[in-house]
Amino acid sequence: MKIIFLTGGVYSSLGKGVILSSIGKVLQFEGYECNVLKFDPYLNYNSKFLSPLQHGEVFVTKDGEETDLDLGHYERFLGIELDSNSCYTTGKIFHKLLEKERKGAYDGKTVQIVPHLVNEILLTLEHFRQSGTQILLIELGGTVFDLEQKPFILAASQLKQKKDDDLVFIHLAPLLHLSHNNEKKTKPIQHSLALLAQLSIVPEILILKGGEEISEAELSKISFNFPAIPKEHILSAPYKLDIYEIPLQLYISEKLFEKISPILKLDTIPRDIESGKKYLKEWTDFNEQIKAIKKHQVKIAIVGKYSNSPESYYSIIQSLKFAGYKLSADVSIKIIQSTDLTSEKQLEGFHAICVPPGFGSKSLKGILLAIKYAREKKIPFLGICFGMQLAVIEYFRNVLDLIGADSVELNPNTTCPVFTAWNEKQEMRLGNRKVRFEVGSKIAQVYGILEKEARHRNKFVLNWSLAREKLTEDKELVFSAFEGEIVEAIELKSHPFFVGVQYHPEFNSKPNDPEKLFLALVAKAIDKIIVC
Repeated sequence: MKIIFLTGGVYSSLGKGVILSSIGKVLQFEGYECNVLKFDPYLNYNSKFLSPLQHGEVFVTKDGEETDLDLGHYERFLGIELDSNSCYTTGKIFHKLLEKERKGAYDGKTVQIVPHLVNEILLTLEHFRQSGTQILLIELGGTVFDLEQKPFILAASQLKQKKDDDLVFIHLAPLLHLSHNNEKKTKPIQHSLALLAQLSIVPEILILKGGEEISEAELSKISFNFPAIPKEHILSAPYKLDIYEIPLQLYISEKLFEKISPILKLDTIPRDIESGKKYLKEWTDFNEQIKAIKKHQVKIAIVGKYSNSPESYYSIIQSLKFAGYKLSADVSIKIIQSTDLTSEKQLEGFHAICVPPGFGSKSLKGILLAIKYAREKKIPFLGICFGMQLAVIEYFRNVLDLIGADSVELNPNTTCPVFTAWNEKQEMRLGNRKVRFEVGSKIAQVYGILEKEARHRNKFVLNWSLAREKLTEDKELVFSAFEGEIVEAIELKSHPFFVGVQYHPEFNSKPNDPEKLFLALVAKAIDKIIVC
């Protein structure tokens, strides 16, 4: 198996997920297929309980693993579906280790970081070997200065020494720019490389993130201070590039493939050259869509709980942008903190409204106001998961006059429990589930099919028996999709586009294949502009 191992230096949030995805895309341009694994050094078992304000959205895989948002980058860039084998935290690996220890697997030995935890890290690669993965891309979260990274770096060093795999190390670091004297500083890069060297890892390739292209003088300086990396192996990924331009930058300008191919001996494994040409053309066409002058200017409000962290809604934002590129619309997105939304006037001028997922009873008043505004003013609306639930609650309260209507998540003592736990254990519904659309419904028309797999992350579902009882006379609120008897989608019959879904369409949206609900929302927003 060929392995590309990406580390980061100096500080976190450099964009390692985008860089690794871009490296994978470069391989696709040459006709190779690859798989991806992310190591997150924190002790949490997974991303389930991590605050979106600190870590961004929780990305859900097809088999229901709650993971880091970088897996969303991998899936979107590479057009693949990942699973729980593609993300391991230190906590998850410790869990496996301690389970073995409790079963006596270590024959009474003292269980230690070295060798036992390091060996457990190496065992995570076995799934990929057994599944026939030819090229595995690995991202190590955090920075080389983090104490938590050390076991993973030791494991990587052992991989190199065993020589069972062809392995290339790539290091990502920032080229810092001092604004007061217009000087660029390379010393932090040298420190991170020196620390890696102390741990027996010398990267074959260095990628620098900076505001501008790297000058010859700067390249020479870095190469002189760290001669193990040839000057031609120091590459640039400027911040000014759109993230979807980076694969082309690395492929065409930086000649990344020519650098890694000899090290990995890629000529020894099969590839599909025609498939590579197709990937390259599609990605080039997509970048041309991004840069093209747009015919429409669309303003969309995302009204949610986490406006201080746009990464909380990262997949939704990307999905809206993809739809805009496809429809030649410049989509301007504003995230409105629900606690700050006190008047309908704040929503004037938006051509569509999206209420994203969320949890908990805080900050609901502004969201309910936005839903009511979209319903009454005929503004195109999409509610996702929690957004769909609140859309139903708003309708029950303000249209059916059931003031006490609520979810047991928000009010366990409600006399009108519109949403209840989907099973007695109050477990989460996670991963792909088959959703069936009602014939003749708007959502069925959007998809053009009557059944599809959709990803889920919810604990509460519509109280179907109560809903049927309360809506006997009402024909406006339509339940338009189901999984068994669980309601998966709602819509308003006389509204141009008012749709709520229990599932997460944003996790299935791809650059060249925007999820159809986002296409429909942006298309209806464009219609709203034209009518106005």
